[in-house]
Amino acid sequence: MRLEVVRSGIALAALCLLAVACSREPPSELPATTTQRASEPKILLRGIGPGPDSLDPQKARLIEAHAVLRDLFECLTSLGPDASPVAGAASDWAESEDGRIYTFKLRPDLVWSNGDPLVAADFVAGLQRLVDPATASQYAQVVDVI
Repeated sequence: MRLEVVRSGIALAALCLLAVACSREPPSELPATTTQRASEPKILLRGIGPGPDSLDPQKARLIEAHAVLRDLFECLTSLGPDASPVAGAASDWAESEDGRIYTFKLRPDLVWSNGDPLVAADFVAGLQRLVDPATASQYAQVVDVI
């Protein structure tokens, strides 16, 4: 029994050493600020378990894919600590009296990773692509109410 515990301990230590030896070293120099120019390469290291099924926002289905997509994209709104909507890409929004029309005002500093401005038409295009039968998104029905 004691010999099995010792062997298990040695095996665990060997696995830990192997994992450390195979891991990527962190960058030796971190950027002075959290903002980078759009032309500078960016690396996102994320432990997510199994690989994502897709990084296409309209086609991704697995939790692992959505974890990465949440890191890459910002929605118009997000959820606050009490699960109420809070500003995301939208700085403000208004609801019509009948509750059928929502008007979102985008933050003026929104840009794509290449530095191009992010505009309202980009959000519209994303929703249109989601419901386009050619995309074959399994989540198209989520926006049927829109």
